Amino acid sequence: MVVYRLQSASTYPVVGSHFNCSEAKYDFDNMRVAELIIPGAALQPQESVGQALAVSSLKRERYAYVINAAGAFLGVVLIHDIARKMLAQEITLDSPVAMVTDDNFPFVYQNQSMREGWEAFARVTLERLLVLNNPQEKRFLGALTKTSLIQKAQEFL
Repeated sequence: MVVYRLQSASTYPVVGSHFNCSEAKYDFDNMRVAELIIPGAALQPQESVGQALAVSSLKRERYAYVINAAGAFLGVVLIHDIARKMLAQEITLDSPVAMVTDDNFPFVYQNQSMREGWEAFARVTLERLLVLNNPQEKRFLGALTKTSLIQKAQEFL
């Protein structure tokens, strides 16, 4: 009644808002990377550079992931590397992607925390991080995007 008479905002909505932010932060801190994985384009090492360009164009990504028959991560094909090597006439559209595969690409594991995913993004300037199942098998699962991570963090920021 006093709040109404003074036309002042009540503290109860403010407290409720703080509780909601606190719960969202707790959920974020206890989430695993696996909960935000999106699929990514994967190729076999013997597939052609032309196929990598087609996959990249279709998915609108700068990378195509390279995996073996068991699904283990071997590296990525950067579309810029393909263009550079084609202009230098080192490869053709029929060349295997193994000729342009880069095995030095940042990744996270599916069971890492969102905080670890956040920290991994802080170290790179990429929009996507590769997600692997575990350190032993290194099976390709998809990608974690910076956008999905920020959207999840926005719930408590």
